Amino acid sequence: MIYKAQLRICEKDLNNGASEVIIHGLGAAVERACRLALQLRENHYNTIELDIKTSTVPIIDDLEPVDDNADYVTINRNNSAVHIRVFRKFSLGTLKYQE
Repeated sequence: MIYKAQLRICEKDLNNGASEVIIHGLGAAVERACRLALQLRENHYNTIELDIKTSTVPIIDDLEPVDDNADYVTINRNNSAVHIRVFRKFSLGTLKYQE
């Protein structure tokens, strides 16, 4: 359900004249972000271009103990991220008939 809502929001922005939409995905959401961008490109009959960048994001997990006898634990780790710029190859104005 969340995927459909995200797709609908992106479609609304692109159809209302937005020149681009930026999609970010972190960790397990990387796959969803990629599927969302590819679906947008397919829905717009390949008139949309994708500019994809990847990165690694440092994350700090602060874990609180469940009981009073345990200590606080801090875990430093890295997580993969994707940043996808979805934009039109050309302006819709150039598709109009010119005399």
